[in-house]
Amino acid sequence: MFLFHRQQCITREGNNTMRWKYLFCAAIAALCVAQAHAQTTIDFTALPGCTPVTNQYAGVTFSLSGGNDPFGPPEIAYYGAGLSNSTNCGNYPTAASLVADFAGPTSDVTFTFNDEGYNGANEYYVYDTSGNFLTAGPLNSSNQFVNLVGYTDIGSIVWFNGLPASNGGNWTQALSDLTYSTSVTPEPSSYVLFSTGLLGIIGLARRRKPVLA
Repeated sequence: MFLFHRQQCITREGNNTMRWKYLFCAAIAALCVAQAHAQTTIDFTALPGCTPVTNQYAGVTFSLSGGNDPFGPPEIAYYGAGLSNSTNCGNYPTAASLVADFAGPTSDVTFTFNDEGYNGANEYYVYDTSGNFLTAGPLNSSNQFVNLVGYTDIGSIVWFNGLPASNGGNWTQALSDLTYSTSVTPEPSSYVLFSTGLLGIIGLARRRKPVLA
């Protein structure tokens, strides 16, 4: 009878140990999954005209490149179509490209683009976090929706107006909205606090084990 009771306690103790191990692993996994990705959607058409946009949004920085107007932050077009390739409220002169640089590997990217009247050469280019080319496509209509969800390591996107500086370089365009998910590295302090709490729970459970005579 004593042996049976002792064996039962040992089995129960083993089950409890395994249960806490599973709990610890599941909790760590849940913490990692919960903080692995942070999704952001930006509706540029909701911002007032002439609002400069640079690094106000988590995980991405916007800038201008090339053409006649690359020296300053891109601004929301004065008529509300979105983030333009201009420092003049979406008016001329314009930069050759509007650029989004992501802070880390980015996925689940979609955007809507307005070419302000197709000039025959508007395009977008997508690069990974190492600067390697991933994909490109034409921007040949107003309110064109582009889905890049299949790519998981996007580092930057360039929206090119299609006109080199030698040809005047001016062509207005606007990014109406952008959705993206960025990888988030949890702060070390979060892991320390979380692990300390779990170890405390496990220690408390161990102190409550039955004592055998």
